[in-house]
Amino acid sequence: MCGALCEARQNVYVAEGSLLEHNWVKVRAHGIAPTEQRLRLREGDRLWLSESPEPAAWPTAPGEIPQLGCTLPEAVRAITVGDRVLFDGGVIAARVIARDDGTQDGAQAESASPVRVLLEVTRTKVGGANLAAFKGINLPDTELPVTSLTPEDRETLEFAARHADIANVSFIRNPSDVDNVLAALRGIAERALAAGDEAAARRAHGLGVVLKIETIPAYEALPEIMLAGMQHQNFGLMIARGDLAVELGFERMAEVPGLILAAAEAAHVPTIMATQVLESLAKDGLPTRAEITDAAFALRAEAVMLNKGPHIPTAIELLTRMSQKLGRSQRKNRMLMRKINSWVPASGEN
Repeated sequence: MCGALCEARQNVYVAEGSLLEHNWVKVRAHGIAPTEQRLRLREGDRLWLSESPEPAAWPTAPGEIPQLGCTLPEAVRAITVGDRVLFDGGVIAARVIARDDGTQDGAQAESASPVRVLLEVTRTKVGGANLAAFKGINLPDTELPVTSLTPEDRETLEFAARHADIANVSFIRNPSDVDNVLAALRGIAERALAAGDEAAARRAHGLGVVLKIETIPAYEALPEIMLAGMQHQNFGLMIARGDLAVELGFERMAEVPGLILAAAEAAHVPTIMATQVLESLAKDGLPTRAEITDAAFALRAEAVMLNKGPHIPTAIELLTRMSQKLGRSQRKNRMLMRKINSWVPASGEN
């Protein structure tokens, strides 16, 4: 086996099997691992979103429209013309301008074409943004015909009921989703009792259940969702600000978390404030001024969820100190109007 050192004066893309030539000697490159492809999208660009789970089809000719697959085929089938489709936490926003319903029923399975929708990008960063594989998709205008618990989720919930103290449940949209979760826990407890494992049954009954409020339907149905969840003895809410901001719009993030906190406080339901609290501190070791104000608001909840980063211990220490200070000035949404020592004149001063 031999190798060669190459140097280029401009960007060069070498893939597996690329033909290289030097001093009239030709050789093909081997052993080059594939890299993740990214699609650069700008306002006005178009792309297909398909129910097919096949790898993305990037354009190979001028004017060709790229195609992306979705891991939840039911979602693509439910999208209608005019619906918004948001990628990567809202970095790329698009709207459906056409549908291709694929092959009609009765066609041969091997020749059937998938359902897909044609999107037009309506908003992104200045100069465009990259879209890579496995990025999140939000469908704020689409009514999804799926339940909050998939078969895989039910297996995970059973594992959590046996080994964890709290289970967070995503994609809650209505009280029926909550009923499904609680019914699944009752089923786990009943199976444990039938097997003679009373300890496992008690753990299932006592498992903490935290419902993520992250979609428009969940926010609009919040009172009914809380009433359904309060049937369980250990129940709480997570305010997933990232997904809520994507679905509701950033301007509504000034009011919506506060409204959820107030409703939960009135119902004596504990809450977790999540998404990007002290993110710069956790990742880079130094917070921004705006993050400190945001963290103070987040501390109105019973718990705060921090994003991962190498400086998480520092972020926890700062939150602890802030909580101790603010605990003398406010209790959740109420100001305590404590005496401010900084404004008291020293003895002997007028």
